[in-house]
Amino acid sequence: MPTATPTLTPTPVPTLTPTPEPTPTPSLSSIVGLVTPGVVQVIAQNSLGSGFIYSYDEKTEKIEIVTNHHVIEGTKSVKIRNDQGLSLDAEVLGADKTRDIALLSACCVSESDQFRVLSLVDSSNLKSGSSVFAIGYPLGVDSTVVTSGIVSRRFFQNTNSRWVIQTDAALNPGNSGGPLLSSDGSVVGINTYGIVQSQGIRVEAHGFAVASETIRENIDTLPNYQIITPTPTPTPTPTPTPSNSSTSSSETKILAGPFDVPIAHSTTSISGFWSQVDTKNFVTSATFTNPYNALSSGSVGWDYGFRFRSNSRTAPKSNDYFVVYADPSHDVQRWYHNRYQWQAGIFSGWSTVNEGHIYTLKTQENEKNTIEIRASDNNKALVLVNGVQIAILNLKESASSGDIGVVHGTYTNNSVQGKITYVTDFTVWSN
Repeated sequence: MPTATPTLTPTPVPTLTPTPEPTPTPSLSSIVGLVTPGVVQVIAQNSLGSGFIYSYDEKTEKIEIVTNHHVIEGTKSVKIRNDQGLSLDAEVLGADKTRDIALLSACCVSESDQFRVLSLVDSSNLKSGSSVFAIGYPLGVDSTVVTSGIVSRRFFQNTNSRWVIQTDAALNPGNSGGPLLSSDGSVVGINTYGIVQSQGIRVEAHGFAVASETIRENIDTLPNYQIITPTPTPTPTPTPTPSNSSTSSSETKILAGPFDVPIAHSTTSISGFWSQVDTKNFVTSATFTNPYNALSSGSVGWDYGFRFRSNSRTAPKSNDYFVVYADPSHDVQRWYHNRYQWQAGIFSGWSTVNEGHIYTLKTQENEKNTIEIRASDNNKALVLVNGVQIAILNLKESASSGDIGVVHGTYTNNSVQGKITYVTDFTVWSN
């Protein structure tokens, strides 16, 4: 009987498990492309800032935008726009001055490619050294600008009852209210302010954002927005001393100046120097030297700037003032557009037309600030301080034309007897 031959069992060959492909990390440029539709420019009467789209209601087609209180402070109307062609009127739903948060609403948005709702996440997971980037509309540009950096620290600011993120990402005027984002494109805060000098020394990379926790905890309970305009105490204007005007030919367009003049402080009246020209549309510029440090402990504030379209002879009879105000009682300095009004040659009232924050003002003793005003035919005036646009003034109710001068001490108690504000290169051109 034949012997059975066993069937050989083949040795199993192991199946190779493929090595998984690593998921590529999105680049910063690709993340920026995703979040840019959620960033808007906030256009207020007194300032330009940024914001981000916080929510969207499909039924009402309304979007809500988070920004800073100081961006919309004192304004009656707000517009928003973005790089995708979105352009809408907005209303202020609520605002918290202490924490510097505001919530806007705009209607109506139906095109999904015109906007994106950005995700607000917890910032407490951020560590010193975590990558972040800021996006917004700094310095009045018409398209978004991106800057990147790291988290320097995260801390609670007792004076303003808020969590704050410090970053070395570059922040400039106009970035205010725009989002500070983590490396994955989530919002961790809103860019709020930067520090450019400390004790007279220029510093770099000191930007600060209100952290997302503060926004989330307060956004649904923001106080109702109210416009509160402080009424300054006017001081009488002395009769100006005629100056020597140096009007040149029409080729140069110079109407008066340049003048270098000292303005002696008076504790009882506005002090000034007048160009002795009569014009409606003009460009004027001057450099002011600070008489003392207005922000030191116990210091007196100071204000200076221009009086223009000054006319008490023909209707409408008024003097317009633009001044910057270094106030020791405020962390952020301010500008004011004020107007004296006259009837039958008698002073009849003082009003604040507009006001706003100013972040480019130098406040140390002997530091210099250059102010430029450009008044045009459309009854608007563009104002720049140290080369940065800070305001557009409405001159519709001002005098049709008038004199232009440099002034100090429009607010009571803003002068120190014996001190002098030196003004250089005060010049008036036709426009």
